[in-house]
Amino acid sequence: HAYLIVSVSGSRCRTQVINGCTCQHIIFEHAGHQCSHFQIAVSAVVGSINMDIILNMEKVPDVGENLLGTDYGYACGGKGANQATGLARLGAKTKMIGKVADDTNGRKLIENLQKNGIDSSCVRTDGTQTGMAAIIIDGEGRNRIVVYEGANSEIDPKNAADCIDNSLDLLLVQFETNEDVVVE
Repeated sequence: HAYLIVSVSGSRCRTQVINGCTCQHIIFEHAGHQCSHFQIAVSAVVGSINMDIILNMEKVPDVGENLLGTDYGYACGGKGANQATGLARLGAKTKMIGKVADDTNGRKLIENLQKNGIDSSCVRTDGTQTGMAAIIIDGEGRNRIVVYEGANSEIDPKNAADCIDNSLDLLLVQFETNEDVVVE
């Protein structure tokens, strides 16, 4: 069985293909550069699952300054969950491997994964707090992001490894979890 590992850093892409891949076409792109073109049927993503709060404002405050925002919203996010959602929307049978807490945000994030057709059976719900990202967007569309790892930093490498089997065409990981989870 094949495993495909794609990592995107800056505007450079590195792809490692082991034993080839077969099934639906997926193109990985970053910063306008095509990394690789593959066909994938069964995938798993090991990674972060976060609730994002997005704050819009004309100007980002200086240290000690308070400013009013123009609006805000919540979105389901985390690099891992976003990657799993993209794979599922491209037609791959996708499993998410990660961790949230048994709290309102954790339940909403699992519900969102399921709504997108993602197998959430390997998302543990015994974390201390669900991960969160605060995203500030200024009037020119520039963002600043602060990530609180929460349960993402508590993923057990062995539990994650136990969810990976030989049926996968693609295993996608990223570094919004502990490095030992990625290595395992």
